[in-house]
Amino acid sequence: EKGKIAGNGEYNLSGERYRENNPQLTNYPYQAIGSLVETITPPAKIPKTDFGETGRYPIIDQSQKEIAGWTNDERVIIHPSKPLVIFGDHTCIVKLASTPFAQGADGIKILQTTDNVYPQFLYHILRVRPLENDGYRRHFSKLKEYEIPLPPLEVQREIVAEIEGYQKVLDGARMVVDNYRPHLHIDPEWPLVEIKEIASVESGFRFPNFYQGKMDEEIPFLKVSDMNLPGNEMLITSWNNAVSRDILSELKAKSYPAGTVIFPKIGAAINTNKKRILSCNSTYDNNVLGIVPNTAKILSDFLYAYLLEFDLRNWASDAQPPSMRKTVVERHQMPLPSLATQQEIVAEIKAEQTLIAASRELVECFEGKIQAAIGRVWGG
Repeated sequence: EKGKIAGNGEYNLSGERYRENNPQLTNYPYQAIGSLVETITPPAKIPKTDFGETGRYPIIDQSQKEIAGWTNDERVIIHPSKPLVIFGDHTCIVKLASTPFAQGADGIKILQTTDNVYPQFLYHILRVRPLENDGYRRHFSKLKEYEIPLPPLEVQREIVAEIEGYQKVLDGARMVVDNYRPHLHIDPEWPLVEIKEIASVESGFRFPNFYQGKMDEEIPFLKVSDMNLPGNEMLITSWNNAVSRDILSELKAKSYPAGTVIFPKIGAAINTNKKRILSCNSTYDNNVLGIVPNTAKILSDFLYAYLLEFDLRNWASDAQPPSMRKTVVERHQMPLPSLATQQEIVAEIKAEQTLIAASRELVECFEGKIQAAIGRVWGG
């Protein structure tokens, strides 16, 4: 109805916002979140410039970080009598606060639930079935209208207990995945050799725009952005562009073999310290530098393990933007054990990575279990 369109003073005419009579597969009644919560006003809000790196109390804002900063100022602290749901008014980020905290700047709504809904239940609902984000605008009025199935408290308690059991496994597996880095113990007896003696350092090629964006060609054409694609955490297995062998020959560009270790060589991307291994014969643009190992002297996986603990900024110039010179990389001295020792080290790292891959699968599995637990509330 026309009156509903202007009901809260906003005129966002998206179909999703005004859709009514959605199919209800659940056995539980729907209830608007606005009737399940009341907002809490903090004593004060801490501006971002006053966020501390240490302190007694956490500061919570609407960013992705669970804790945005710290403070010792008792005057601004909120003391929850029960867990509070924190809603990012602009970002739709949802958090749960059970211990004293301070609000960081503006942009969050602190929600205390009524007696007929567990705060943990509402928190998990909004994590798994989040409010649709309309961009950088306020969303609380939309949240209040968001209707969710509301089981009895006993059922809510069972669902929360189930999810929290899954979450413990998920957190442990995710911590393993996030914190794992292969560590290379350097024996001081290993000789130091310049990289140019055991590998070739290859700059990328500046491809004209005309040759970019084609995926039906033989040779992957990589950019720095391809290092961020899902699944490319170590090996480059997917890409956004490709070129033909004929084009490479016409442009007098090169392709490089599987096992080449690539990394950013220009600009702020150097600070990310990302290194990746080519999984197949590939080429790359002039923002990327690659080290092609001489496999008779150094194993690709050993080179990668060494570079993982090396800071690329050591090879970058002080210019703005920073960049790397090929000769600087070539002259870098690195420790080099025998091939037999390299093989032993690589075998140990591969065994570790098998366990990490299993942890990644565990993360996916238990994320699915949490989704399924909430899906049952909707009858899906």
